[in-house]
Amino acid sequence: YSARYGSALDVARRMAVEHASLLQRVLAWQSVIYSQTSLPIWLRDSLVNNLALIPEVSCWAQAKPPLGDYAYPDGAFALIESPRGSPDVGNIPCDWYGNLPFVYFFPDLAKSNLKLYKHFQREDGAAPFLLGTLGTLPDFVTPAYEWQISLNSTAYVDLLDRLWLRTGDDVVLREFYDSVKKSNTMTMNLRQGPGGVISMPEGNRGMEWFESGEWLGMCAHLGGMHLAQLRIMQRMARHLGDEAYAKQCQAWLDDGTRAMENELWAGNYYLNFYEKETGKKSDDVMGYQLDGEWTARFHGFPGVFKPDRVRTTLQTVKRCNIHITPEVGAASFARPDGTPLVPASKVAAYGVYTMVTAEVIVLAMTYILSGEKEYGLDLARRNWENLVCRQRHPWDMPCMVRGDTGERTIGTDYYQVMMLWALPAVLEGINLAKSCAPGSLVDRVITAGRIT
Repeated sequence: YSARYGSALDVARRMAVEHASLLQRVLAWQSVIYSQTSLPIWLRDSLVNNLALIPEVSCWAQAKPPLGDYAYPDGAFALIESPRGSPDVGNIPCDWYGNLPFVYFFPDLAKSNLKLYKHFQREDGAAPFLLGTLGTLPDFVTPAYEWQISLNSTAYVDLLDRLWLRTGDDVVLREFYDSVKKSNTMTMNLRQGPGGVISMPEGNRGMEWFESGEWLGMCAHLGGMHLAQLRIMQRMARHLGDEAYAKQCQAWLDDGTRAMENELWAGNYYLNFYEKETGKKSDDVMGYQLDGEWTARFHGFPGVFKPDRVRTTLQTVKRCNIHITPEVGAASFARPDGTPLVPASKVAAYGVYTMVTAEVIVLAMTYILSGEKEYGLDLARRNWENLVCRQRHPWDMPCMVRGDTGERTIGTDYYQVMMLWALPAVLEGINLAKSCAPGSLVDRVITAGRIT
């Protein structure tokens, strides 16, 4: 903004002159949300308020050195994981959780962010985990790759599909297709052999989004996300006439689905992980093992797990994970008999009752998509009531909370919680593309905000 204003005083002067029209536009777009009576009032209020994270976590650099020509002419845009707690710039898993309002309302900025991931993509296809860390100056030029390598490219493919579905612009798809294709191929070859598609990389290196704990071999959460990634990638390939790659994606899908359903199904949920080579197994119930199911459904696909097993798994999560944290959400892990893990468990490294706040929203949406609309909506409400009312964090959202007390454990100002903006579409029974079509809530918010 220093390219537009000489000082904060210049901003104040503009506000003084244009205050009335700016206020009118703000009230207009907020009124669209507040008048959406099909949504509960807590959700309407929260959709408005959690957008306060946008100016707080946004970092928009001018097209000047050390940035290269890839940032010209509009600069480089990225989001800060947690300005006060973990000031990473361009953290791609956080974007997966929280970039939807940018896709909806500022697609040019979402594209600018993707251009950075494309530019810094490693030669082998790996997408960056992050683009840099804030020090005395914003840093967009020191990317990292290995941490969470199992899912970084999954997020990259997903984020491109969001932008393509939002804009309907094939030029966008063509610009990034070769890059995401290379990234997808790298991910699917991180571990060779049957079931490798749903497995941790060779040596179980790099962790996944649940980055503290133990992950070995085939994993339900990671595996489901990879299956959703392949659905997305296959559609892109077919749309652009790349039938050979679409067939390759199908081969990976067939292998991954076979391994998921034959090797990880435990009767009423999917095993947390199973490494056949060593025989090591985690039979703990992972509360968010169906993230890939929601991802596929939100992107317009039928799903990636067997429908009857999805319903059975959700009942197990109710009985186990939600049972031990009923007022807050779902503990990330629980024992199959519905008891908490012991504190010394490697799997429960974040804490026995800990949960990721944005993940509770994804789980709630999965219940809704599986026919339990009232239950899923109430799960989301309980999570949000704890954050906003009991813990008093309406604008300072944590990354993780304790399910037994509701208290923050990790994170301040986490934009991951803007995942909430996916909930209206799910409640309406529509996918991402339809959620921003003409006449949609998103479209009406944009139109109202432009009126002067």
